[in-house]
Amino acid sequence: MSIGEKRTGGYKPPNFEYDSGEPEIEGSDVEMDDMEAQFGEGRRRLMESEEIGASILSDLHRQRERLFATRGSLGEVDQELYASNSILRWMGLRKMTERCVCYAMIAFFIAIIVVVLGFKVVNG
Repeated sequence: MSIGEKRTGGYKPPNFEYDSGEPEIEGSDVEMDDMEAQFGEGRRRLMESEEIGASILSDLHRQRERLFATRGSLGEVDQELYASNSILRWMGLRKMTERCVCYAMIAFFIAIIVVVLGFKVVNG
């Protein structure tokens, strides 16, 4: 390694010599065509992404509408369940009342039978 390479760390400045303008122009045309192709590809991808985004937004909007409809349906179901619950409580209370009345009647008839049998045994 020479002293100059040690000072610059092996860096060599670029060579700025130009032969003629003609090869550079032809190379520029190829580069320009490549850049136009890349731009076209980028634009195509952008349009494709925009379509996908629009589709996703549309799906999200439909899902939002379904959620709101479901929320309304759940509110109606909740009201119906509350009404059903109150009807079932009323039916249970009525069943308990009828059962108590039935037991009271049985006790009353047993008491009458005991009284009648008592009079028969005492009167003889």
